[in-house]
Amino acid sequence: MRMKLHHSLTDQRGFTIAEVLIAAVIMTLSFVALATVVPIASYGVQEGYQISSATFLAEQKLEQAKNLPWVGSPANDCLGVSASATTAPTVPAGATCTNGGTNVAAGGAVPWLADEGAVANFPGHARNVRITNCSTGGGCAGVTDAAMRLVKRVRQRYPALQLIVRAHSRTDAYEYAVLGVPAVREVFASALDAAQQLLLSLGYEKSNVERIVQRFREYDEHQIAESAPHRKDIEKLIQLTEQGRRDIAQLLASEATLAPQSAGKSEARAQA
Repeated sequence: MRMKLHHSLTDQRGFTIAEVLIAAVIMTLSFVALATVVPIASYGVQEGYQISSATFLAEQKLEQAKNLPWVGSPANDCLGVSASATTAPTVPAGATCTNGGTNVAAGGAVPWLADEGAVANFPGHARNVRITNCSTGGGCAGVTDAAMRLVKRVRQRYPALQLIVRAHSRTDAYEYAVLGVPAVREVFASALDAAQQLLLSLGYEKSNVERIVQRFREYDEHQIAESAPHRKDIEKLIQLTEQGRRDIAQLLASEATLAPQSAGKSEARAQA
């Protein structure tokens, strides 16, 4: 048995034809699979490069547009407006453009936002900018705040995009509530924080303070959602606000029993 094993291990005859053919088939299949993967990988790399380049070029032009002068009084409009979806922005009637040493009269093309059929150093890429006037069917007529105008425009064009915004006032909170956009209210958050610090300094238990502040937060958020559809009806809005004040007064009155007692009252109760 040992002799036979030693003979098989030292056999010099090599592979049989069948074994060579099987090995050749396996190697051929491996090379075919590899030849299929290489073009796919190359296409993925090229596509990623093109997307990255296009994103960079778009962000670059957006930043340039954001930094262009756009003032209502005096009318210095270097952002311009596009007459149609196929034309580059021009300075609108009644305005001029002064940016550094460049002056453009009304009706003149905005040189910084001109169409680029071929972008330098980026072969295969073109870049076109279109500026829409909100007052002509842009979906944000009458909106003077730039941030609000941007949110409305983005919501109109990309309704599925998740947005989180910052509301500077209660009026802004109403508008964002109608749009269905979650808003972080600046003054509201600081007011709640101040109220919490005040209640703690008066001797309220921390757990009670946290519950009171949370109840007030939840009620006020509900009040925002309820009042938002009537934001343009002043009488209705006043009515809802007055009712809200009465409701919140009752809500906080129920917490009066949790108020800390003064030292004098505590001693008098103890003596009684």
